[in-house]
Amino acid sequence: MIDVNALTLKVITPRGEQASVSCDSVTVFARDGENNDGGGSVGIRRGHLPAVIALLDGCAVKASSGGAPVAAYTVSDAFAIVKDDVVTVVAESVS
Repeated sequence: MIDVNALTLKVITPRGEQASVSCDSVTVFARDGENNDGGGSVGIRRGHLPAVIALLDGCAVKASSGGAPVAAYTVSDAFAIVKDDVVTVVAESVS
C-alpha cells in the first residue's frame, strides 16, 4: 500500500513495473559524463524539485524510512525521474 504522505519509489523495466514502495527518502548515484563516471549520490525527499537524473551503470537505488533501509535495487542503463513526490526509475535491467 502506498502512503500518500510518503515518497514513492517506482522501478520500471521493459518487462513492466518491478517495484513500488513507500519511503521517507531515496538515494541514487548520478552519472557524470559520457564515460559512465560517478557524479556522486543524490538524496531525494518529499518536496524535491522535479528532476531527471542519469544513473551510474550498475549502481544501487536505495529507499529508506525512519533511517532504516526499506529496499535496494541494482540498476543498469537507467535514469530517475523525480516529480510530485514520486521517484520513477526506468532501467533496462534491475536486480
